[in-house]
Amino acid sequence: MPSTQRYLSVTESMFASIAGPPVVTSLAVDGAIEPTILGRALSTLAAQYPLLRGQIVRDDAGFLLRILEDQTPTLTIHHGTEDVALTEINTPLRLDRQVARATLAGNGTTSTITLGMDHSVTDGGLLVALMYKLLDNYTTLAAGDTPQQTSPDDLPPSLDTMLAGQFSDEEIATFITQTAARTEHSPPATLPTLAAVRENATPSDFAVHNITLTAQAMTDILTTAQKNGLPAHGLISGAILAALRAQLEPATEPLTLALTSTVNLRDRLIPPLAPDAQLCCSGVVPVFVTTPHPADPLALGRQITTQLYTAIDRCEPQKFILAWNRLNAVLRPPTSVAISNLGQLDTPPTPPGIQVTANRFLGPVPGSVPLIWTHITDGRLTLDLGYNRSFLTDQQMTNLANGIRSTLAHAVASTAA
Repeated sequence: MPSTQRYLSVTESMFASIAGPPVVTSLAVDGAIEPTILGRALSTLAAQYPLLRGQIVRDDAGFLLRILEDQTPTLTIHHGTEDVALTEINTPLRLDRQVARATLAGNGTTSTITLGMDHSVTDGGLLVALMYKLLDNYTTLAAGDTPQQTSPDDLPPSLDTMLAGQFSDEEIATFITQTAARTEHSPPATLPTLAAVRENATPSDFAVHNITLTAQAMTDILTTAQKNGLPAHGLISGAILAALRAQLEPATEPLTLALTSTVNLRDRLIPPLAPDAQLCCSGVVPVFVTTPHPADPLALGRQITTQLYTAIDRCEPQKFILAWNRLNAVLRPPTSVAISNLGQLDTPPTPPGIQVTANRFLGPVPGSVPLIWTHITDGRLTLDLGYNRSFLTDQQMTNLANGIRSTLAHAVASTAA
């Protein structure tokens, strides 16, 4: 099969079979983005990254990803200030569909750009790289210059293929047994699906509650984490579980909660891949914590960090990818909340007169478990709490967001005292 096409793997096909909306990166700026220049920048990006010219079709053998020579992602222009990112994650991709699409919304003084891609072949790390390269192309073109033309890479194999043979069948079988045993006697608690009775609920009714903390607040969080021997991810994750536990019954008993963290595997492969390698290259690590009420986010953070680092050292995210087709719906570990931490990001490149005001990442949430995207840009901490309004109410997520804010603030204050 030529390098311009390949069949999706088992885990990639799982996402493709949903045929849902894309995962989306959204950048809001002060200033007017010129649609014509953005269109040229997007066409240049598609020449630099063939995956953006991709289409996924289904045949008797499965889902086929193929690269089309004359394809460019659709760029839709909106006039106004509507939340185009929210619209994007509520607009499914067609089954015989383009891999990527983009939007631009603006009112002459502010603009928002989105880039959305099929989750079967992308992840947050790749979206960051592509959006930043799109802005770099735009900045170069706006200055009257020509973006650097690079020889595009061949379409890489799937993550499953890259990992094949790295672990024995016995290792994978042991991993499956251990995974099933974690929740056999004490399945994790989840938020009650209070929205299930809504008459107007729809399968694609996704919403996002945003938390953005100032650079000073993030500095205080980092200082608090360091003083307590934690990475920032540990403290933030501990605050999320503590806030989640406060919404669950019974209030008087400890409950098992599960937090699933996404792990970027690009630099963990042999040989390692570049940050802009054109595939979905992330695994997951579920950690299980007995959580009282009220809960100490620092104590939870220590448990989360220990389990997460131990799992990464044992290559469990890689094993989970290889075990996916053997883990049936009963054995796949349930979770209370999921988090995708993109880490500390550089300031996006922009031309003079354009100032970035918000950098966000959103994705559809097909089930009843909240998915939280988090990152630090320009020193500010952003958490986007995604949820499905067919299961969870806006009030539940408002309570969770307020709980995360107050828990982090209390941890900072108690450490400073």
